[in-house]
Amino acid sequence: MIAIGIDPGKTGCLWAVNGRTRHTHSFYDIERIGNNIDIVGIANYLKQFNPATAFVIAEDPHPHGQEGEVKTVYAGFEYGKSVGIIYGTVIALGFNFIRVAPATWKGHFAITSGKSTYKEKKIMSVEKACYLSPQNTSNFTKMRADKKVLLHDRAEAFLIAIYGIENHLLTTS
Repeated sequence: MIAIGIDPGKTGCLWAVNGRTRHTHSFYDIERIGNNIDIVGIANYLKQFNPATAFVIAEDPHPHGQEGEVKTVYAGFEYGKSVGIIYGTVIALGFNFIRVAPATWKGHFAITSGKSTYKEKKIMSVEKACYLSPQNTSNFTKMRADKKVLLHDRAEAFLIAIYGIENHLLTTS
């Protein structure tokens, strides 16, 4: 069984994990074409999996802005549009689809706190993903000339897949 975790949005990621070994199968960074996400790329990535032996778990949208983040009506609409496109693609391809609230999967991994800032939560997500899958550390971070960059979209998609394995696959097997 393959679990595919999705961190949705215009700069999200799809991450596939083998449910038995918990090893990464592959991942796909959501790309943008102009102002839209690349729906064909997402569909092509998902088509490599058999809906009878794979399931998709995706983070539910969180329309409210984070601390220090300005959310306009337009930005909220664009985020919602991207999430809807991703959900529609997954369902149209026939996958078993589970939605999970950010607080639920982040609470499972103890990476959420009312006192943590948005940036601190993203750092904790990358750290937890690196801890759970040290062989993927280079997929969760990259070095630029001036600093280390955290690829939190990838880390969170990976964690969502692991959450799905631990809370949905293992409980139904």
